[in-house]
Amino acid sequence: MVDLEDPEDVHVDHAQLEDHRPDNHQQLGDDAEWPWLETRLTYANAVLAEAMIAAGVVLDDPALRQRGLDSLEWLLGYETHDGHLSPTPVGGRGPGDARPAFDQQPIEVATLADACARRGPRSAAALARGHPIACSTMMSVPQ
Repeated sequence: MVDLEDPEDVHVDHAQLEDHRPDNHQQLGDDAEWPWLETRLTYANAVLAEAMIAAGVVLDDPALRQRGLDSLEWLLGYETHDGHLSPTPVGGRGPGDARPAFDQQPIEVATLADACARRGPRSAAALARGHPIACSTMMSVPQ
């Protein structure tokens, strides 16, 4: 994993990133009923949150970083049922779908662990011990 705090570890063309920066990240997922960034959860969902967290740090965009953190927190809460992680099944999951679902894939847990690791090693360890909500509340991302 790249250490975003170490300038020697980050090799980014910031001008190129700015050219591709979405102007509308504030509007993504603004529905209080379904705050996710897409109309339904599909595949490797936590990658979206992790990408926003990383991009917010690299681009020095606190709002984008916070949007990623909020998305990750919502995803962890939504995919936790009775204190157990119940990730999105193969067919996806939308706002009206029954939970918990079955037929989940390991990539869902892997991407959640990666996104939690972006927050810090204690968050990823909490997820590994079966405490998914702890990932979203234990650690903070560098400002």
